[in-house]
Amino acid sequence: MGINPNSGDGVEKNYTVDGRTDATNIVSDAEHTGQEAGKAFAHIAAQTESANKGTSALSKRVAALETASGPDLSGYATKQELENLPLLLHWDGKGTKPQLKPGWRLFNTTTGTVERG
Repeated sequence: MGINPNSGDGVEKNYTVDGRTDATNIVSDAEHTGQEAGKAFAHIAAQTESANKGTSALSKRVAALETASGPDLSGYATKQELENLPLLLHWDGKGTKPQLKPGWRLFNTTTGTVERG
């Protein structure tokens, strides 16, 4: 029993030692990595473009709102009329009764009565 050195496939004689295969593998790996990075950059660029379009549209809408005049309220009460309206306070009858100023009203929710100031 033993190893018969003459019964093998022989010594491999078809190999290169100039590094060409290693260089080809490195280039292939780099190309693959570059393709994956390119996909990631394309995805980021698409998201950025979408965000920029949305921001641009929003800024135009905000600018339109800022330059637009407010609604016409001339058919409603004037500022002076609103300032002269009596102030109505609601009080549940518990605790200290609020002090009334002239023109104010106090509605007691417990008794249902209104007091004038």
